[in-house]
Amino acid sequence: MKMPTKDATLWAMIIAYLQNNLNAIYSFTMAFFIAIFRICYIGKERKKIRVVIESILCGLIAIASESVFIYLDMPSKLSVAFGSIVALLGIDKVREMAMRYSLKAKGGDNEQV
Repeated sequence: MKMPTKDATLWAMIIAYLQNNLNAIYSFTMAFFIAIFRICYIGKERKKIRVVIESILCGLIAIASESVFIYLDMPSKLSVAFGSIVALLGIDKVREMAMRYSLKAKGGDNEQV
């Protein structure tokens, strides 16, 4: 029986996958750690699960931004910077800004936020 880790094509596929998705991995990692360090620096959040969840959300927003930049014909490397900005601001601030923008865009009242 042949072991899958001994197969050279398996490692070639793994390396090719990592090379193709390196920017997404980098933007997630950067946003994740910046969010953790921001939360630890501020020191307001005491629950570890909330720290991890917010950090993961920041990383996922960074990954999602890559496809938006590609659609807008902008460099996808900007997703690293965007993810870092989101991580520095925090999920709550980004949600507040998004709600303000959406209310302004549909002509609603800005007092609700």
